[in-house]
Amino acid sequence: MEYGCKYITLSPAKINLFLKVLNKREDGYHNILSIVQKISLFDVIKIKVINNKKNEVKISFSNKDVNPEENTVYSAISYFKSDFEFKDSIEVFIDKKIPMEAGLGGGSSNAATVLKFINDFYKRPLKEERLLKIGLSVGADVPLFISDKKTLLMRGIGEKIEEYRTDMVKYFILIVKPRFSISTKWAYKNLNLELTNKFKSINRAPSQISEFFNDLENAVLIKYPEINYIKNMLYKGGAFFSLMTGSGSAVFGLFKEHNEALHCLEQIKNRYYKIFLTKTLV
Repeated sequence: MEYGCKYITLSPAKINLFLKVLNKREDGYHNILSIVQKISLFDVIKIKVINNKKNEVKISFSNKDVNPEENTVYSAISYFKSDFEFKDSIEVFIDKKIPMEAGLGGGSSNAATVLKFINDFYKRPLKEERLLKIGLSVGADVPLFISDKKTLLMRGIGEKIEEYRTDMVKYFILIVKPRFSISTKWAYKNLNLELTNKFKSINRAPSQISEFFNDLENAVLIKYPEINYIKNMLYKGGAFFSLMTGSGSAVFGLFKEHNEALHCLEQIKNRYYKIFLTKTLV
């Protein structure tokens, strides 16, 4: 890679096929057990490194609601520079396709994608283990996007990741994003963990789709019952499984055939704010 060239890279979204909240830690975070699947919904990131010794970082977004200096990408670059100092200027433009506050991991993916690019540009001064630690400092979901694995089992607050091997995730997916958004902080704050664990005390990764669930879904449903309505629409449209992803507000439906997913899309496309037809990355 050369200075002054504009590089284009893709930053994928994710869905949580399974999310169990195990307990609340003393530091206020929650330990979880989650199966995470990367999908073919991408933000497009354009990066330029300029050898001008000005040491400037400029970040811009197609979505004007994002503060360029209060986002995961800016934090990721700052953490990287604390380990590997460079004087070059970096310009980053992110064309946002992944909805924010939807449980799809767009911000975390952006941070991980830029981190990996910069590390590659400077010929990998930091090993993956260090990148994962930097990523965790930026956000709990960043490490899973640093990993090249497409389906992962995530433990702790996101720092423990491993490949999750299965043949059951090669599906087409409809993502439905309603007009309302949900912050992760709000979802966890409204989770009745004692009640949740009373009925679902599972502490292992499930082996089949019938065992998949999302603990945060019930917390969100109290205020946003529309989540259930979207799930029912997807089931009626032919999905064989549907769930809210992460802390919401996006809901996904899994389909075995592309034509089934496309038919469902045509049925519901005029009812919702944003709908994406995507597939699992394998």
